[in-house]
Amino acid sequence: MVSAVSAAGDAAVPPSAVEGFAYPGAAKILADQGVTVKSGDGNIRIVSDCHSGENLLMVYSRITDPATPICFRATGPSGYLSLEIPKVYSIKGDDHTTKATLSTNGTVTQIDIPKNLFQPVGEGASPEGSAVLLELVTSGGPAATPVTSEYPAVGKINVGLEGRAGSRGCTATLVNPLWALTAAGCFTDNPASLTRGRPSATSTFTVGGAAIGIAEVVPQTGRDAALVRLDSLVPGVAPVKIATAAPVPGDSFRIPGFGRTAAGWAPANPRTVSHTVGAVSAIGIDSAPASGDSTLCAGDAGAPLLRTRGGTVEIAGVVSRSWQGGCLGEAPGGTGAVSTRVDDLGDWVKKALDLDWNTCIQYPPGTGRTLCGPILTKYLELGGPATVGIPTTDTTATPVQPGKYAHFASPGSNTANTSIYWSAATGAHLVTGGTRSVWADNGWENGWLGFPITEESPNLTGTRTGFQGGFVATHQPTAAASAHHYALDNIAVTAGDFTGDGHADAVTIDNDGYLWLHPATTGTTLGDPVLLWPSSGWKGITKITAGDFTGDGKTDLVAIWGDGQLQVYPGNANGTFQPSTALWGKPDSLYLYKDAKEIFAGDFTGDGKTDLGVLWNGGSLWLAPGNNTGRLDNGLDAIQMWPDNIFLNARQLIAGDHTGDGKTDMGVIWSSDGFWMQPGDGQGHITSGVKMWPDNSWSGARDAASADFDANGKPDVVSIWPDGTLHLYPDLKPL
Repeated sequence: MVSAVSAAGDAAVPPSAVEGFAYPGAAKILADQGVTVKSGDGNIRIVSDCHSGENLLMVYSRITDPATPICFRATGPSGYLSLEIPKVYSIKGDDHTTKATLSTNGTVTQIDIPKNLFQPVGEGASPEGSAVLLELVTSGGPAATPVTSEYPAVGKINVGLEGRAGSRGCTATLVNPLWALTAAGCFTDNPASLTRGRPSATSTFTVGGAAIGIAEVVPQTGRDAALVRLDSLVPGVAPVKIATAAPVPGDSFRIPGFGRTAAGWAPANPRTVSHTVGAVSAIGIDSAPASGDSTLCAGDAGAPLLRTRGGTVEIAGVVSRSWQGGCLGEAPGGTGAVSTRVDDLGDWVKKALDLDWNTCIQYPPGTGRTLCGPILTKYLELGGPATVGIPTTDTTATPVQPGKYAHFASPGSNTANTSIYWSAATGAHLVTGGTRSVWADNGWENGWLGFPITEESPNLTGTRTGFQGGFVATHQPTAAASAHHYALDNIAVTAGDFTGDGHADAVTIDNDGYLWLHPATTGTTLGDPVLLWPSSGWKGITKITAGDFTGDGKTDLVAIWGDGQLQVYPGNANGTFQPSTALWGKPDSLYLYKDAKEIFAGDFTGDGKTDLGVLWNGGSLWLAPGNNTGRLDNGLDAIQMWPDNIFLNARQLIAGDHTGDGKTDMGVIWSSDGFWMQPGDGQGHITSGVKMWPDNSWSGARDAASADFDANGKPDVVSIWPDGTLHLYPDLKPL
């Protein structure tokens, strides 16, 4: 296949798809009409029939029949045409404001042509004059039709004044509010020679009807691709994401571009064509028009190869070259194109978009605040005005700790409620909403939380934002926020598949009374804790267990309230719970479980229903059989699991089939004798214990629970050690 950086002189390489503004069909016009047309912007076109319509510019010259003018049609609000017509003696204007540049006896002048009137020039103005018409420039025409496009982030680049010889035209796509992606060849005939910096010629990017200056070009070494930084932000236009997956032969792409068509030049709106991928190399993509579609033409260089993945439009490449067969001014011929891959340029894009502190913009332009460097980079990365909002401060140094910040009013707000903070150690990160309020209450960057180290990220029940010293969690739907240390001081734990993914998760209560979900990740590790309750309302509750008490196949949470009520929180299998109901609700013994020392859950009777085991303060061990109704006060007789009070010295009890015989066993962590397992008999009783761990180190554990975290059919054990941290032990079984 052809390289996207091949030399322009290689005969096997398609020509560049950059618009050079050469007048299409100039040789034929010279042969047919004796007029030399050179370059233009497509808005002043020569017409062969002066009677084809009203409102024409008419040029009278001695090189043709003096009674027959050479006619031009001007369209749009403005236009430019470079040409050469000798022996001109009169020009008649149209409805535009028109200026004509002439060389009269070697002197170049520009004159105004009155609207719809004749203006004598050359010998028409002076018998000794001999004028050559060099340029026509129009302005004041009808306002341009608003740009309408399926892809509003796609715009037009002009390098130099549009239509002038030596100027260049391309297509580019906004990839964040300050940056657009295009082809490096837009700025030079040799993309490999392009260096980073401001373009040598005044250049603009026009998108959404506004022309914005180009401040900097960042070429990609070895490929015909470049990022351009604009002089000001583009609000109100959603940028397009750059793809991360490679194209493959047979892929179909939509390509919107401002190139010529078979009959048109300088379109006001991008034309979109469909191409099918042929060969794909490490850096390039060969493509051809889909059945019945058109070739890519001059002006389409830099146009994006768009596809939709997961409902998101993304750019997989940018147009570099095209054979342009059948385009305006070109003979029929090849229709294939060569584009540059961009799917693997993530590192280059990130590096290019990382701005230093010397790079600043003011937003809104002229009246707004100034954002600089990494603060500006983060603002743009997160979507700029459309998502972060309007800056309410300049980029400002933090007062105590070394760093910088800027505050913003989020969309729809008139007051600052969002901030971006930066330090050399953490980089720049956004803090907003309730998280920002909690951080402020704890001293901003000068408090124990320090600077932010992550953005707010969603989880099962809310969000989490990381800071140097801890994190802030929010809980939906109230968005209540609270600050926490990374090492949670957990005091109680239970386990079960609370998220419905087939892997057990841990649920803990910390010493501040917050309830947490620790989702299983690999089966041998637990993920970041997720806040399960919007407040510290679990303070004082230290006895929890888990199982399917309602019989719906979902893991429920059971807790003993401080007054002794036994409550069940039915699980939703997505990390959330329904409101609690009484698991034991007899009026005469509502607070019965105030005398419970430990509770644990499992199918000890072998009927497929979750039972509740209770170690009472006096040391007796009983089982309340389950019936899948979410109630235990159902008339079923309690079962004494062990005949005496030996378990008075037990610290924690857990349940799981650790002997592998299909019957639920009871694990015991003794106050001084370590970790043992009491095998179940499948009828609600347990038998003599066997040791689970060779030493007595488990006697220091605060709490423990058994469940299958790695989904291999064997129970694992999660424990809380004296420092409040969680530890996971896969596939524990008796020694």
